[in-house]
Amino acid sequence: MDEAGIEFPDFGEVREEARRRSQLRKAAFQATLAGAAGKSRAEIRDIYVTELRDRGLTIPPEHILDAIVERIKGNPVPAARVAAESLVGIGKGLHELLKLLRQGQ
Repeated sequence: MDEAGIEFPDFGEVREEARRRSQLRKAAFQATLAGAAGKSRAEIRDIYVTELRDRGLTIPPEHILDAIVERIKGNPVPAARVAAESLVGIGKGLHELLKLLRQGQ
């Protein structure tokens, strides 16, 4: 792989970058939450998107963005549903990986 010029990122650097992005997302959430009182869902969404952009973060897909706005409004159910769907997807992916590994034995 060295000869082909393929470099793998350092695991520590990848982990640190993920931690940094997570902290920035939490800060964007908290900043939006602090200014959400009396605001409509559309206004909260705009505030959150601005907070993410100001921190150089990617805007999540619409269904996730909607769930986050609902969480900021005080309804945790949509965010919990998105988290559960993610876990189900991870479980299915692991199951498929195990099937592939077993076939290779």
